[in-house]
Amino acid sequence: MCYNSSVEDNKLVRVGVVFGGVSSEHSISCLTAAGVLRALNREMYKVVPIGITKEGTWLYVRDSPEQLEPKLLNKRGRRKYAMPEVSNAIGKHKFNSNIVKFKAKHKGLNLDVVLPLLHGPYGEDGSIQGLFEMFGIKYAGCGILSSAVGQDKHFTKLICQQAGLKVAPWVTLRIQLVEDRRGRMKLRKDFVLAEEVLKKVQDFSNNWKQAVFVKPARGGSSFGVSKVQKEQDLLPAIEKAASMDPKVIIEQGIEGREIECALLGDHYAAKTSTLGEIKTTKSDFYNYDTKYISKNGVKLIVNPAMDHKNQEHCLEVALKAFEALDAEGLSRVDMFLTTKGDVYINEINTLPGFTESSMFPSLVAKDGLSFSQLLDSLIQEALNRPKGLR
Repeated sequence: MCYNSSVEDNKLVRVGVVFGGVSSEHSISCLTAAGVLRALNREMYKVVPIGITKEGTWLYVRDSPEQLEPKLLNKRGRRKYAMPEVSNAIGKHKFNSNIVKFKAKHKGLNLDVVLPLLHGPYGEDGSIQGLFEMFGIKYAGCGILSSAVGQDKHFTKLICQQAGLKVAPWVTLRIQLVEDRRGRMKLRKDFVLAEEVLKKVQDFSNNWKQAVFVKPARGGSSFGVSKVQKEQDLLPAIEKAASMDPKVIIEQGIEGREIECALLGDHYAAKTSTLGEIKTTKSDFYNYDTKYISKNGVKLIVNPAMDHKNQEHCLEVALKAFEALDAEGLSRVDMFLTTKGDVYINEINTLPGFTESSMFPSLVAKDGLSFSQLLDSLIQEALNRPKGLR
């Protein structure tokens, strides 16, 4: 593999792996990091793991994937998992408290490129991408704008609509919760939905003959998501979503197959993968538990049976969505394929689940790219990018 001229051929490429973070998806980021640390080729890379605690402290972390995996607990005969997190127990020492000190040449860190593996707000939303851009540090994945838009479901829908793509009808709310006597965050007792909002929801739910989904607008991993089939369950679902994000969306449930497509490349030459399909067996939607805890409740089908016309349509929609967001590096486009052959964008994930068994690596593996080779490709694409505007 040929690296750009800034990296000497006879030296290992120094790769910073940044994970953890302050979002609700902290543990998911640790799971992602475990898979990446295990797959990176140590004959090509000098790996520098950097963890961010839930409180925002940056730590140098031991290069040990095992410490970032769920621990099985047996409590009173019940099997439970303790999810991993970044803490002093796995960290070596702190960075200087002044984050401006985090530069590529700081105290021997000397990074050639960073793999930002932070899921959710403050990592997947363009925040850390902006930090790297300011300091001139090369990094893999999407840039500031596409990361920010992909994290916000409201703006994803607006941009996809503008690009001529179908999205589920929705309404966006701003919700302020108040603290009750027990310290819990709740809706105000006098809270009512505006009549125009309730009318929109009634319209696209066909007067509650069809389910709606209530989601944090800037969340991921299905945290805070509820499927609502009765009007009386709407406010509790809004309260649940608002506990994760004051910006909440309510959208029409689309009946169809859940199709996913992995994309790799840059602004000029993005490529789509083989398609995948999600089928849940123990839940009525693809929620957090089926994604990360009881994985036997979901089937990830690579290259599902589909007629050629629908397959080509899904691939075309995925590529248009990637281009509409000005994405680069990688993204996973999630879609619904209806029985009529319509394709609706569900979301565009600029940092998809990235364990070796996750959908994204599974899809590119079907196309002949191993997990280790996928990481090589992402690192090479990042190294080849020019710094600054592109």
